[in-house]
Amino acid sequence: MTEILVILVGEQAAPNALVLLEPDFSHVDKYWFISTEKMEKQGRTEHLLKATKIKRDCLSVFIVPPDDPIRVASILSSSHNQDNRYIVSLTGSTKMIGAGAWSFFIQKTIKAKILYVLSGVNTYRVVHPSEYIGDYALNYSFSVKTYLEAYGIAYEKPSYGYQSNPATEKQLLQDVLDGKQPITSIKKSTLALGYELTKEMRMINGELGVSYDHLVWLENWLKHLHFTPQTKQLLNASEVQYLQSLWLEHYLMRMIIGQLKLSSLECVHGWKLYPANDGERLAGRNHEFDLLFCYRNKLYVIEAKIGLGKAQGQQIKVNFNNALFRLAALKRDYGFHVQTVLITLTGKLRKHKGGTIQNHFAREADLLNVKIIDRTLLVEGPEVWVSLLLK
Repeated sequence: MTEILVILVGEQAAPNALVLLEPDFSHVDKYWFISTEKMEKQGRTEHLLKATKIKRDCLSVFIVPPDDPIRVASILSSSHNQDNRYIVSLTGSTKMIGAGAWSFFIQKTIKAKILYVLSGVNTYRVVHPSEYIGDYALNYSFSVKTYLEAYGIAYEKPSYGYQSNPATEKQLLQDVLDGKQPITSIKKSTLALGYELTKEMRMINGELGVSYDHLVWLENWLKHLHFTPQTKQLLNASEVQYLQSLWLEHYLMRMIIGQLKLSSLECVHGWKLYPANDGERLAGRNHEFDLLFCYRNKLYVIEAKIGLGKAQGQQIKVNFNNALFRLAALKRDYGFHVQTVLITLTGKLRKHKGGTIQNHFAREADLLNVKIIDRTLLVEGPEVWVSLLLK
């Protein structure tokens, strides 16, 4: 007897990868991929093999027409053996291919368990035979790396030229939330100090940085932030960027990992992502997003913004819309069930403190299915805003 796991190869790779990696099905002897010429040209099978580490010598790929269920059943029949037992996932591909697979595996003379992966609930449902009908929990959990590999998305991890510090991030958050309130020992706000750092950037030993042996305000600010540079009396360019904006990514990542009990493989930041399209990849196009995390096998992509510009005029609307459109465009390459989120420390999305988000911003976010977490929600604490990410 040979046990075979069967999947329908389609554009949505995550459900297929989940079935292939599910411990409940790890005992199978072989794999059948039902695919089309279009899916193979896009490299869908190769992407799944890379993500799941399935050996090619255990795999048979059946190229079928996308719109002829009778032909699909005929192709499968030609490779059937009466000693075979099948586990069949009907998630993915076209309805016609699914219909052809169903009509073949539903036959009384064939021993098959048929299922599909339910969207957004981390569950698969067995629909045949009757004695197994029901919902079953998926036991496998995606890492960000495996999720991306299933879609053929290359990634580049960041190299850090700074040492992140939770105490620094906590203090910076508090100072930014205090708005324009000057820090007592320095007489300037945190945002103003960030701009001052840019003004002080110079070439030092061939690299950009800020020497602060003569800048009393900067020395006092670093003490206030509990931040110690890697080189005495010198901030390198990466440390300047961390103090200006990257600290927020680290803070958000720590809070999400802590609230959701994720591992470092399930939540990452600063990765550059290259789409599966080879032409775009060769042209050097990439998407860099501030935070990526997987929770219950769903990918969340977060854009983090300290601010969105001035409330006067159109600047804040333009910056807001640009961030939303960038996030919404992800669904083409990263899966339709990706949840996109914009997190910002600005309070300018609401007319009044404690009021609702203005109609323009709320309407655009709803239309593009992007969640918004702003200053008002961040003030309530991570136990509140992290839970809102999942709703």
